[in-house]
Formats: sequence, structure tokens, C-alpha cells
Amino acid sequence: MKFVSAIYGDNISDIAYKIACDYRIKENSEQNLRWHNIAYKYGNIDSAFELGLIYSDGLYGVEQSNERAIEYLEMAANANFVGAYFRLGHLLSKVERYDDAEKWLKLALEHLGSEHPDYTEALILLGDLYYEKDQNDPKVYEYHHKAAIRGSSLAKCKLGLLYEDGIGGVDQDENQSLYWYKSAANDGYAPAQCSVGRYYFDKHDDGMAIPWLQRAVEQEVIRAKVLYSLCLIQI
Repeated sequence: MKFVSAIYGDNISDIAYKIACDYRIKENSEQNLRWHNIAYKYGNIDSAFELGLIYSDGLYGVEQSNERAIEYLEMAANANFVGAYFRLGHLLSKVERYDDAEKWLKLALEHLGSEHPDYTEALILLGDLYYEKDQNDPKVYEYHHKAAIRGSSLAKCKLGLLYEDGIGGVDQDENQSLYWYKSAANDGYAPAQCSVGRYYFDKHDDGMAIPWLQRAVEQEVIRAKVLYSLCLIQI
């Protein structure tokens, strides 16, 4: 450590982190992981975040572990490492720690900036989170709508479902449901194409159903294959 400190500086935390970065450039994952662990033990926040990502995604041959990933990301987030907010909120929602997830996802929205790619996904996750807590909470619609008007095909499809079932704080509305399904379907989003096809299939309008179902079939949507086959049988 004395040798490397002469090269990198006197702070062991920073030394270990810089060495880890050097090994990442050299694509030596074993040493990269080793030095991130050393840096983390000395309190390096950047390495805590990196280890959170590693265990979250099961990288470098480590066993994927939400529990360990959360441990590392919580250290980074609690030290105001903005990049950790979204990833931590995402993982906490997966393990059903909804109140904690809500806190970090909202912080992510405050700090990421609306142009950040995780911003829209944070909106969707918050909508999903409120749905899991209470499917009739108006915030379900609120957050999915915000994501939808930002262009998220997934959020548009979810709005279609909310209006179809009359949940998430909205009344059942067939026209609004079809509008959002079609908006997502026109983006090329296969599940929405299937939903539009299913709408027309249920209306016994095979002529309208088939083109939408065919698009979804081409993207290997199983339900679309079943409905498409039924349409062909009925022709």
C-alpha cells in the first residue's frame, strides 16, 4: 500500500478506488472487484455505488444479491450520491420495501433532471409502487400519465389498462383505454399491439383485429398468436 500511495496519493480510500478503475480499464474483473471492496471498507462512496451495481446485476462472477446490493447502495445514497437514489429505489420496490422505495425514487426525481434516462423510469416505478399499495390510489394514474406524456410506451400501455379496468383513480373509459393502447402500439410496443387487437377481437371485428395482432405476433407475443389463430379460423 505504501508503494501505490506514492503513485496515487495518501488517502487509502481514493488509492484503492483509483486502482479498481485502472483494473476496469484493463478488463480485469477479479482485481477490479477486490480493490472496490478495499475502497469500500475504507469508506469510499464511489466504490460503494459500484459494488451496489455489481451485486444488483450479478457482474464479475458474483452471485446476484438484492440484499447486498441494497446494503452498498444505501451507503452511497445516505452519503448523498445522487446516482444511487434511483437504483436503490428500484431495488427496494422489488423487495416490497415500498415506503423506503418511495423516499428514494422521489429524491431521484428531484435530482436526476428531466432529461436523465432514469427520470421517466422513476415515474413508472412510483406509479407501480402506489398500485401495489392500493390499486385505486389516484397517484397510480398521476405518475404513469407523467411518464406517458414523456413518451414512455410502457406507461401508455399501463394507462390503457387503468382505463380498461377503471382503477388507479380513473373511471372505466373504453375510448380512453383504446386511445392509450393505440398510442403505445403505434410506437411499436408489442403488448399494446396485442391489446388493440384484443379490443377489436372482442368486438367481433376480425378485419381490424388481424393487422394489430399480426404485428404483435411478429414480436413473439404468445397471447397475440392465440387470438390471431382464432381470427383466421373465423374468417
